[in-house]
Amino acid sequence: MVGHSFGLVSAVYNYNRRSAAINEFLVSLFGLVAFSFYDDKYGFEPKSTVESARLVAESVHFWLGARFDQKKLQLSEAPTILGVTYNLSAMQLEIKADRKEEIANEIDAILASGLLDPGSAGKLKGKLMFGSSQLWGKVGRAFLRVISERQYLRFPVGHEFKLDPALKKALNHWRRLVLHGPPRPIETVSEKLVDAVVFTDGFTPDPRSNQREPDRIGAVLFDRRIGRPRQFTAVIPERVKKRWLQRATQIVPVEMIAAVLALETFADRLRGADILLLIDSEAVEGSLIKGYSSREDLCELISVFWDLAFQLRVRVFIDRISTDANPADWPSREKMFIGESIGWETVNVLWPPSLFQ
Repeated sequence: MVGHSFGLVSAVYNYNRRSAAINEFLVSLFGLVAFSFYDDKYGFEPKSTVESARLVAESVHFWLGARFDQKKLQLSEAPTILGVTYNLSAMQLEIKADRKEEIANEIDAILASGLLDPGSAGKLKGKLMFGSSQLWGKVGRAFLRVISERQYLRFPVGHEFKLDPALKKALNHWRRLVLHGPPRPIETVSEKLVDAVVFTDGFTPDPRSNQREPDRIGAVLFDRRIGRPRQFTAVIPERVKKRWLQRATQIVPVEMIAAVLALETFADRLRGADILLLIDSEAVEGSLIKGYSSREDLCELISVFWDLAFQLRVRVFIDRISTDANPADWPSREKMFIGESIGWETVNVLWPPSLFQ
């Protein structure tokens, strides 16, 4: 196969199909541990077979008429792929210093100009998407959505592409992650139990009823390394709520702040841990995982949450739990006596200073 259709419609599809086909041949026919990222290919081999694996990879490309530059071939214990070094001696992924500087300078230029057009947003997102898979944790994923939305923006108001607050926050977060994010460890594939499970919940009066109770949050920590579960409850201060946008009900920011306070309050047990965070709000679950909301106040809370996760080096998996199965429902209704009756420890809540700034 010397060439392929490269017309307006089929160009990109066929370009990626050929790359995917070559990778499939390497894996299925020759047993290589090979991967591809669009047209870039890489694989891993024991030292005893690495020379023959390289010969196979070169031969398959030659047989199928796919050219490559010899200078791009790497046979190393620390190969660099798209600016990311796979340090197999230290078993960790490292973004090259010059690559970090390049991305940081690009972000600085965007912030200085105050503009981000769709084309530039798409290019930047591509770089960050690959980089986010190489950084520790998944703290960068939530900050990609707003960049993606700008990429597909067609008709900006006033025919300008000015940065909005959410974009500024996302870009600043990414700059810090790229420059200061710790390398991601290359771990062995094995089953592993989480260190702790955290349940959170929030309560706000139903505007359709005559309820007068204050907005309140609660959380419960089950840690396999300590004997007694921990719980807390707290009323959300008015000075915190004054920063929120007006809504018919504030249940979403209430539920989100519960997750933030759980990381801060249980920090002594969560630092460096693998945790499962269970929330009974689909909106909060989606915002923390998939990215920024269109609401500035929610963006701020998402930023605080992932800042804490970054500082604590906690690896968190977020999922939803039904209200009926959520033990944090009791402390969020100030029913601390239920947990205390079966040995739970009640602790004082800790508030991140950033929620008041």
